[in-house]
Amino acid sequence: ATAAAAAARVGGKRGLPPPPPLLLPPEDLFTAAYVSAAKAMLATSLTTAVAFGSNLFSYIPPVRALGVYAALTVCVNYALVLTLLPAALVLKARGPRAVIKDALEMFRECCAGRWRLRAGGVEAGGGGGGAAY
Repeated sequence: ATAAAAAARVGGKRGLPPPPPLLLPPEDLFTAAYVSAAKAMLATSLTTAVAFGSNLFSYIPPVRALGVYAALTVCVNYALVLTLLPAALVLKARGPRAVIKDALEMFRECCAGRWRLRAGGVEAGGGGGGAAY
């Protein structure tokens, strides 16, 4: 009886409508929002890295090592957030197969004509005989 009462409070048997699928906003909106967020993340990451980096001037070796390690970790984390987060969002929204398919299509359009397969290796196209790699 208590489970039925709880279900009635949230919309009966049907419940709430399912959440919409995760969709990326149009590229221009995403870029504008991400650039703004990247600036804020840069400010916070730099201040944190500088604060940890100030431990470089400590006379205590373990504190000095911790400060350098933490400052480098904050900088690497910022770089990973800028590169891996958008890629993960695209993979989540479109699925890995669609992303790989689009990447292969883009490769074929831009680069496939420049390379010819040759027995024993790959030959660079574009005239001049090309060098075998």
